[in-house]
Amino acid sequence: MVYFNESEFDVKFEDLLQQVERLCDENTRDVALGNARRALKLLLDRFRRHEKITLLDRQSMANALEQVRRVLGRDTRYHDQIADIEDYVDDNYVEAKK
Repeated sequence: MVYFNESEFDVKFEDLLQQVERLCDENTRDVALGNARRALKLLLDRFRRHEKITLLDRQSMANALEQVRRVLGRDTRYHDQIADIEDYVDDNYVEAKK
């Protein structure tokens, strides 16, 4: 499913961040997950300001989301949502290559 509007994207990203917060609470010693949470929060703030991100920022987002997937493990409930978030970001927030 691809998000059709910005507000739906915002809700889904916020929902994912809440799940990441819960995962961080459960895995307090997982430094990589904490770093992923911070990176995702910073990116969401940029998206809310309608800022474009560079390919390097996009790679940072991919790395953060991979950490989230790693911790989720077999709980695939959020895997499709993560893919949809990535698709929306690619379509709307990644700067065109110059």
